[in-house]
Amino acid sequence: LPPGKRVHLYWEYAAWERSWDRSPASFSTFLRAFNQCHRVLRIRKIGSHAVCSVCAKYKQDLSQAKLPKAREAIMEQYTLHIQRQWLDRQVYANATELSLQCRRLVETGELLARISYSVSLVCLAVDGMDQAKFRVPRIFTKTKLLETLLRPALHAHGAWAHGFGYQLAVMDADTRQDTNNNVEVISRMLENIYVRHRGLPLGLHLQQDNTCRECKNQKILKWAIKLVALGVFKHISLNYLVVGHTHEDLDATFGQITVRLAQHQFDDDKDVVEILLHVLADLGIEGTSQKTSLAYKEEIWK
Repeated sequence: LPPGKRVHLYWEYAAWERSWDRSPASFSTFLRAFNQCHRVLRIRKIGSHAVCSVCAKYKQDLSQAKLPKAREAIMEQYTLHIQRQWLDRQVYANATELSLQCRRLVETGELLARISYSVSLVCLAVDGMDQAKFRVPRIFTKTKLLETLLRPALHAHGAWAHGFGYQLAVMDADTRQDTNNNVEVISRMLENIYVRHRGLPLGLHLQQDNTCRECKNQKILKWAIKLVALGVFKHISLNYLVVGHTHEDLDATFGQITVRLAQHQFDDDKDVVEILLHVLADLGIEGTSQKTSLAYKEEIWK
């Protein structure tokens, strides 16, 4: 869960129950239920990820509110904000389930061209990893000479087609992080699916970070329109989570990878790709995507 206090979660829960004309449980009951989920449900520490500015403002207003009615009004607005990002996540979760169902049908021998229109979909999540984890070279024993060395940070771009594959593209430090680079990673994943299954699903759901630098701009929209116009896909949907709430399952896999990567030393990009291939072999994702996981060095022609 995002950084915060359990009492804030309780206020959110209480406001949700009242919106359905139900009486919320007591705070002590809520704490007992929350503590029973401590192995799978934890509150993230402050500083591990950027905090949503809207959530921070509502929490500040809650701490300064003195009257119960004022606190209730703030919680209604705060709950509405949380509910909106929940609805966005439901769209992503629904597309993920359709993509997995489409892959299961392919495994049974169904051809992509014959799968029902409502199920023929691939959900593709694309995002970049933290560059600080990919500075080369990496040596465990820190020396004075190493500290004075200028270590370039490689770029790593992840693409997860749920049920169809998982890929990590490693690029040079001077590679521009723009729409061209983003489209290249997406296109390589789609080409891999086309070659393996001799076709593509009818629909594409593209889940990206909410930034205009490489994901949310007219170039991506034109690229999507062209794919539909050429008949590559029947329909394409572009989905972006609310700013401050953009971390999802792809970012969770990045966390697994960086922890494993910290256990290795490497000198250059070739070593990084080789290590990533071993890491992806037992990455904690669903089996069909893991079997076709791939790490490669991306070359962008300038």
